[in-house]
Amino acid sequence: MDDPSIQTSTNKGKMPYRVRSYLPLFLPATLIVAFFFRPKIDDRKYERYESSDRDYARFREESVPFHFRWNRPFTETQPPPRRRGLPGQYYQTTDHWGFRFLSAEGPLEPPRQLFTRIDPVIDFDWDRDPPERSMFHDFYQVRWTGLLNAPKAGRYLLEVEADDGVRLFLDGRRLINVWRTQPATKFDADVPLTGGWHRIRLDYFQAGGQASLRLRWNYPSGSEMRVIPAPYLGRP
Repeated sequence: MDDPSIQTSTNKGKMPYRVRSYLPLFLPATLIVAFFFRPKIDDRKYERYESSDRDYARFREESVPFHFRWNRPFTETQPPPRRRGLPGQYYQTTDHWGFRFLSAEGPLEPPRQLFTRIDPVIDFDWDRDPPERSMFHDFYQVRWTGLLNAPKAGRYLLEVEADDGVRLFLDGRRLINVWRTQPATKFDADVPLTGGWHRIRLDYFQAGGQASLRLRWNYPSGSEMRVIPAPYLGRP
């Protein structure tokens, strides 16, 4: 008798009979193995690794949607600033692609910088109006750089509430990176700081619709979140 697994001119191109006979058993077994050995994912808590500076942060659902906790102390301090307030560089872009200028992907064609101004605090609710009359009400971005004063050593909870994208850096370390369009959303970072002035950078972009941005903390420890006052923000 001819072996049915050997292809001939009549069954050329078809799956061998022996292989076809095992398929009904093979496929269910594969699904069972995949089910029991699938990776376990916890939707409410997971750990993320900050490869840029080898810090370990935890992300979890708590009183705010996104919370990051940092364990390695921020010990780098700067001389006291000569002036108060954070310098903000305001840029105008023409579409979403311009937002890559302040992102980790790097610039393609930098947007047009309109002006630089000193903002005493970061507490803005522009709604659908531009920050300045010289700007278009959509497609703009801002970068603030300066110093943040930690009055004493301890843990500080820094919070940003943004509509749309936002990134927060402290002493060159990235604390929050949510570079996307979104409604007003809160993100916070629990960081151990030494007393003194620390370098801070805040990036923000607005795509369209409503626009708002606030920078808060819980100093003194245990108090309610409040906008960081002007005496604690400065520039060299």
